[in-house]
Amino acid sequence: MKKMFILLLALMMIAASCAFAQEFEKLDTLSITEFSDRFYKNPSGLSGLGDPHVFKVDDTYYCVATGGGKGFYVYQTKDLSDWLSTRNQRVQAFTGTSWAHTNYWAPEIHKYGDQWVMLYSAQEGADYDLRLGIAFAKSPLGNFYDPLRKPLLDTDYCAIDAHLFVDDDGTPYLFYVRDNYDNVKTIKEPGMKFGGKVHKVSETYGVQLTPDLLSTVGEPVLLTTPSEEWEMLSGYYIWNEGVCVQKHDGKYYLFYSANYTSTHNYCVGAAVSDSPLGPYVKQANNPILAPATSMNTDAVIVSGPGHHMYFTVGDELFTSYHVNTSNTNPTMDRTLCIDRAGYHADGTAYINGVSLRRQLLPLADLNLKDGTKLAKAESDGDTGLLLDGDYCIAASSAAYLWQGTQASLTWDEPIVSDMMMIYPERGNTGTGRVIFNEQYVHEVNLDKVSTMPGDSVIICYEPMEISSVRIEWDQETKIGEVIVLANP
Repeated sequence: MKKMFILLLALMMIAASCAFAQEFEKLDTLSITEFSDRFYKNPSGLSGLGDPHVFKVDDTYYCVATGGGKGFYVYQTKDLSDWLSTRNQRVQAFTGTSWAHTNYWAPEIHKYGDQWVMLYSAQEGADYDLRLGIAFAKSPLGNFYDPLRKPLLDTDYCAIDAHLFVDDDGTPYLFYVRDNYDNVKTIKEPGMKFGGKVHKVSETYGVQLTPDLLSTVGEPVLLTTPSEEWEMLSGYYIWNEGVCVQKHDGKYYLFYSANYTSTHNYCVGAAVSDSPLGPYVKQANNPILAPATSMNTDAVIVSGPGHHMYFTVGDELFTSYHVNTSNTNPTMDRTLCIDRAGYHADGTAYINGVSLRRQLLPLADLNLKDGTKLAKAESDGDTGLLLDGDYCIAASSAAYLWQGTQASLTWDEPIVSDMMMIYPERGNTGTGRVIFNEQYVHEVNLDKVSTMPGDSVIICYEPMEISSVRIEWDQETKIGEVIVLANP
């Protein structure tokens, strides 16, 4: 009797399998190598620099960064995946200024009115007198000139990491860092009920500028100081540095880096305010960009990501930042990385990094769109988390992972697509399938996705009209994002 039951069960499973096979045709897939020109991968290989600021003008990307002695070089490329072949074409856009002779650090370049402005820091005297500077040019390639021939701010302390933010009404603001070289404070660390510890502290400041950017309005305001446990990993010297500011949905977001840049622990946090000059409240899920270790050996595979800046391409937000070139022996030799970034519906900022596997180049450069954003989505989980732009690469995004067993996308008007990407939780395993147009099926095995940060399932196929995509998992699965590319 038992044997007959087992035989009957087996026959039923075979019949169900045959019915499934008859219902859907196997999707004919293409090799990812046929689409290699759509991707870039971190780190870029553009090393020997730090504090990178990437921006785009027309069809050209530019990068200006710390490194190169007195003054600053600007690198150019037409393709974000390829900085190295253009490295020898770098241009010295700024040869320096009369008041500073060394330690030219953290430059950034912005279009302001009909000219380009460069902000930077440099050493004025022989005793580590770090000050902020400003220079102007008619082109992002220079030659930049210093109209003041003196530091932008008249401070009696070391100031670095100058950043320009222009509000919606055109009001310019200068954000910068008081360096910890000469800033000694008693800090109440997390967990302390009384008193505090003496530290040398880097802190962020902000001040309004006059329309010509050459003088200040009012006094600088202290905005953030190291206060969280993850910001205290460097001991006596502690940092809030590498400041930059963005405005999103009426809120001001101040981003900063903490810990020492030549250590594994360098990483990025965010703070939010209703006003450009604060007060700022730090996000609860900081850091939003952090080092990473191997899931198998605990070896460091990403060391010291930080000092980032933002840029947009089309309607996508990206960030440029540096990592230590060596994961085992971090030094001031650093390498450029780039990843997407954005904001959740609840206002929390995120960064899709550090990614170490292939990522899509800016969709505007590829003349493609994220067709998922055009679809009606349904699922047995929090459907919005499949469409929020967060790939959930960072540990800080764990709460924004979609969790469920099935999801569907439908389009009122079919899109033309040849690629789909699924970002599972790092290290997630399991099986499932993707069904296109209720006709073609592709089996998915997450065991084949590497545990490297930023890896994804990439399904490539001949261009076809798609009106529906259904994803089924054989077990509850956590997903960061689903992308169905569309040809506009």
